Amino acid sequence: VGERSVTTMPRLFPDPHSGGFTVVFGTGRYLGSSDVDPRTGTVRQALYGIREIRTRSNPVVEGDASLVQQLMIERDGLRALTRRPVPVAASGWFVELNPDDGSGPADRGERVVVTPRAESATNRVVFVTLVPGTGDPCNPSSTGALIVLDAATGGPASGESFGDHPPWGDGFETAGAIVVNPPTGGSLPAVSSPGGGDLLILGVHREGGEPLSVPDLLWRRRAWRELGHDD
Repeated sequence: VGERSVTTMPRLFPDPHSGGFTVVFGTGRYLGSSDVDPRTGTVRQALYGIREIRTRSNPVVEGDASLVQQLMIERDGLRALTRRPVPVAASGWFVELNPDDGSGPADRGERVVVTPRAESATNRVVFVTLVPGTGDPCNPSSTGALIVLDAATGGPASGESFGDHPPWGDGFETAGAIVVNPPTGGSLPAVSSPGGGDLLILGVHREGGEPLSVPDLLWRRRAWRELGHDD
């Protein structure tokens, strides 16, 4: 992906449109002292879903030309995405990070340095991003965003809710929320009740300490017993 580094583990999802698989990952790095300054570099990082290539005539995806771009915006501490269709002829999708927050574009250095969580049963992927702190005494903390996507299209996952949101318009739907002091490595853990329900994302919270949870669309059987003729 050009100058975009991949430093986390990709996730594999079934692609309902092509019958193959989609490899989902985010780009960015936070490994050395040169990565601490959010102003380092000029390349905007991104989230990707690359479809499995089944033809020898086109074995490599080069650049973003064959990918469908989902647009992202930020307002009032929330993130929203478009839900553009991804035709079978496309090689996949991508979403550029560091969106305009309403005050004008700024290179905040948003990146993915934590392995995303795969919810394979519902074909959703949960990303948490990182915007390193600048060292400003007035705002020293790192920030980021929790983003829940449909792995097949890169658009917002169905059924997600992060509270009241502004009138997005222009085909945007809520897909995530801003978080403070996000993790800077490893994977993204989550827990839920044995029968299903909301996924509580561990170690990720909004400003003020409010924990973040993701509605789980799939309820599971908690127990069972075998019925005989006498039951």
